[in-house]
Amino acid sequence: MYDGLHLEGTNYNSLRYVDNTTLIGDSEEKLHMLLNVATKENERLGSKINCEKTYVMVASKKVQAPICSVTVNSVQIEQMDYFKYSRSWITSEGETQGCANGGHVLIF
Repeated sequence: MYDGLHLEGTNYNSLRYVDNTTLIGDSEEKLHMLLNVATKENERLGSKINCEKTYVMVASKKVQAPICSVTVNSVQIEQMDYFKYSRSWITSEGETQGCANGGHVLIF
C-alpha cells in the first residue's frame, strides 16, 4: 500500500472514475512518489500519462495556495485552482459545485 492522505484511520492515495485517476498525497514528496509509481506502471503496461490533460492542485485553507512543482518525464505539470472530477467542480478551498464533465488532477 502506498502512503497518501490519512483520514480517520484510512489511507487514501487515489480516486478513480472511468478513465480518470486522481492521486492524493498530504505532502509534495508523497505526491511525487505516487506519481512515479503511476508513471512506471503506465509505462509497464505500454501507456503513458498525458501531461496536457494532467494538472496539480493544492487544497489549502491559506488565502494563497502553496506552489507545487510536479513533473512527469521532465514535463512540468500545470497547477490549477479548481478542477472537474466526475460531475463536480472542486476548488483549492475545498468547495464543490455540480458539473457534467470529468477531468484529471493530482492533489497534495
